[in-house]
Amino acid sequence: MNAKLRHVTAILVLIAAAGGRYLYWRAQTGSQLPDGVVAANGRIAAEQVELATKRAGRLSEGLIAAGDLVHLGDVVS
Repeated sequence: MNAKLRHVTAILVLIAAAGGRYLYWRAQTGSQLPDGVVAANGRIAAEQVELATKRAGRLSEGLIAAGDLVHLGDVVS
């Protein structure tokens, strides 16, 4: 094996060792976030629907609160 090939092989071994050490270190240190906080990648899809009535008026009772989920046929007044 010539000297140039030995140098390239040694450099690749050092890079692989450093990468393995870094991954081991990251696995051991864990998350730096406080308890109850989670970090993640992703996408949240939300749908908001505006509600309008045919007649103006006031509700007699508040059976639902803002943000509650309602389904077809639920009584909301």
